[in-house]
Amino acid sequence: VIGIIQTIAGALYGEKDYFGIRRLVRRTVIIVGIAVAALMALFTALPNLILAIFSFNKPELYDSAVLCIRLFSLSFVFFAANRIVQVYYQTILKTSLSTLDTILQGFIILVPLSMLFIGTIGIIGVSIAAAITETLTFLVVCCFRIIQQKRGKLPKKGFLMIPDSDSDSICDITIKNTERDAVEVSKQLISSCEQNGVKAEIAEIIGVSAEELAVNISRYGYRKSGLSYIDINLSKADNKLILRVRDDGVPFNPTEYKSDEKDEFLMTGIEMIRRITDKLSYTRVLNMNNTVIEVSI
Repeated sequence: VIGIIQTIAGALYGEKDYFGIRRLVRRTVIIVGIAVAALMALFTALPNLILAIFSFNKPELYDSAVLCIRLFSLSFVFFAANRIVQVYYQTILKTSLSTLDTILQGFIILVPLSMLFIGTIGIIGVSIAAAITETLTFLVVCCFRIIQQKRGKLPKKGFLMIPDSDSDSICDITIKNTERDAVEVSKQLISSCEQNGVKAEIAEIIGVSAEELAVNISRYGYRKSGLSYIDINLSKADNKLILRVRDDGVPFNPTEYKSDEKDEFLMTGIEMIRRITDKLSYTRVLNMNNTVIEVSI
């Protein structure tokens, strides 16, 4: 699951889609947190199952093995945290942090602690050393990052070290998946465009495109009733306005829509968007629809 960060965040970072990176990392952390909780519960409640998987057959060491497994599960939380640190910082080209975390986790802290605890309390010390190593590694790397940020060696933008919004961001909007909110988004985008010196006709194209997509998503994108959200970001790069619309509704690729598809999606606005914009693209990532519209300015 953590490997998804490297796969997707690299592309997002190259596009300076900081909004997408934050969403990606947040969603990954949630999924990893659930997985870690499940594994810790399994290792704590059913250590005998883990022993059976590894064909453990030494009755005289059974009690120690059960205790080792339970203690070892304490390392899972910070093991996952360190893995996220390594993958994420390598992806955004902050390799010093990624390398430091790897070395601390795999050698500098782990080896001395393991030798110390094995020599003092026996084999159980291996599991204790693993839990302490993961915790200390994460804390040391966080302290090093904060110090480097204060010294100006690293960007002062918290853990993710990215700007609060896209570098040329014009507007970030999150709305509920209701038609009422979807209709209102056009006014917000047009107002933001005007405040940033975008021509009225271009602002109108952006507003209309966003409204059409948001209305279609709220109307057809969710098979079950319930509150959800649509994220809309407008940024400027390379003499183009880039409108990104993300939702977690049912998969729908507007680039493949054909005008005769009226049984499930009555998307009369899709053809209009194609005509008035320069580019319409779509990807499905982490169970989210990502529709990107580009308009030359």
